[in-house]
Amino acid sequence: MPAEQPSTGNWSAFIAPDLAPVFVDTPWLDIQPGAEGQADLLARLQSIKPAAFEAIVQVPPPEPAAQPAATEAPAGAATDVDPRRFLQRVLNDETAPLALRVDAAKALLGHPARRDG
Repeated sequence: MPAEQPSTGNWSAFIAPDLAPVFVDTPWLDIQPGAEGQADLLARLQSIKPAAFEAIVQVPPPEPAAQPAATEAPAGAATDVDPRRFLQRVLNDETAPLALRVDAAKALLGHPARRDG
């Protein structure tokens, strides 16, 4: 059951899958979750069938995608990338994961553009 963490005062909770991205940076709640909401979420859960569980256990994990060496730049990439332009591109890239876009927005907010002149 969700419980208050004595050392921090933060709360654990069961969450719906569509809310998981909200908890990327802060995986806790500041206030106690509502008992009715928690009960409603848990009431909809169904146990996995034994055959489905066995099938999952037997599947080997996927191979990690090959990553280019740190010294290699992607084809057509500029080697003198302006950090603000890079972060702005990440922020505006609708195909990028939401967590990365949020991180880019935070970085941009933390370092406003200089206005010379």
